[in-house]
Amino acid sequence: MYNQIIILCYLLFNVYIGTCFHQGPIEPRRLQRWQGPIGFPGTPGQRGASVTKGQKGEPGQQGVPGHIGQPGERGVRGYPGPIGPLGFPGVKGREGSPGLHGPKGEPGLPGMPIVCPVTCPVIRFYDDEIPPEDVDLGSEERPSSAICKYITASKKGAITPADAYWVMEEEKFPVKCDMKTNRTCLITKENMSEWIGETKLNVPIAAKGIWLSKIGFDLNKFNTITRNQLLWLKRQSENVRQIIRVYLLNTIFENINLRILNSHDYLVEEKSSETTPMHYTIKYYQNSSVSVSGESWNYVDIEIIDDIDRLPVKDFYVKFKEEAPKNVFISVQLSDLCFG
Repeated sequence: MYNQIIILCYLLFNVYIGTCFHQGPIEPRRLQRWQGPIGFPGTPGQRGASVTKGQKGEPGQQGVPGHIGQPGERGVRGYPGPIGPLGFPGVKGREGSPGLHGPKGEPGLPGMPIVCPVTCPVIRFYDDEIPPEDVDLGSEERPSSAICKYITASKKGAITPADAYWVMEEEKFPVKCDMKTNRTCLITKENMSEWIGETKLNVPIAAKGIWLSKIGFDLNKFNTITRNQLLWLKRQSENVRQIIRVYLLNTIFENINLRILNSHDYLVEEKSSETTPMHYTIKYYQNSSVSVSGESWNYVDIEIIDDIDRLPVKDFYVKFKEEAPKNVFISVQLSDLCFG
């Protein structure tokens, strides 16, 4: 109470002084300096009511991509990995052009003496010599020692195409003389279709083709003469013409590729190329089929004319152009073999 009175007197004194000196009203902020002391803390309030946790918000939108960073330093070279599996075979390349002829080889060693079962054939032939004019016409009793081209004009009239002209004294055999071309021709089968049953071969379905010698082709039966007789004819001749008849059952010639192997192991094809310069000629016929045992066989003739060193042929390679039909048979027979 005493303090309140002192404060009241102090306030009244200030009012009086302010009025006498015409001062303005006392600012409220000056009155705040005389605030009382801080009171005691109040009692804690009650704990607020608990609430449940809200649901998770939706994901925000993806931010803008940042700038591409600087390239890092080159890493250390790793160890070699294991070897991978073998790849598929590549496509077969094209055949190259024939190479140049190599240099001439050294002379070979002398050959071994020939051992003949009875007597060795004596090969007589004429190079630049003119054969004697008294060449025998050649009978079975007295075979000629020369082929037909050496028969003189005065004696040609005595020979007809149907006559058998016997040659080679040591191993006689009959031939025919074609006086128009001066060729000596082997006597072949008159009716070749009768021999189909003995010479036909079943061609297996082989995508890569097959040599007829692998399935039973007999060259000795095909030529109809021995090796010595053939050598005798070749040594007196300059060129050869060979005609081969090809019989086919259950297919036609246009469906196959036929390659022929000549005496020097060179291939002969229908069309010449860099790799196979030799070619043959196909002769088609209007009625090119024959019936044998109720089966219809198609046939063509193949003609080859070449130097004496390359003929006659010795094997045939057959390959189908498309998928091979079943049960295909082939028969190749010598139609004509003439030496000139």
